[in-house]
Amino acid sequence: MRETLQQKTAFAWVLLITCGLLFIPLVAMQFSNEVHWALSDFVIMGALLLVVGSSLILLARKLSKNNSSLQPLLS
Repeated sequence: MRETLQQKTAFAWVLLITCGLLFIPLVAMQFSNEVHWALSDFVIMGALLLVVGSSLILLARKLSKNNSSLQPLLS
């Protein structure tokens, strides 16, 4: 896990997971009239997911570098 956080591909994973999560309401809109998202809803939710995911990666990187006492919790 620690090696994955140190790689630049961690942000690619965040982007891939964000797209996967945004695919759920897109598919739901095809099968139900109860789900109606506009383009702005997808943009806002995508931005929120990307910011939160990227922040968590940066926080985990910072904690793994600074606190050796938290190493067992992160691995």
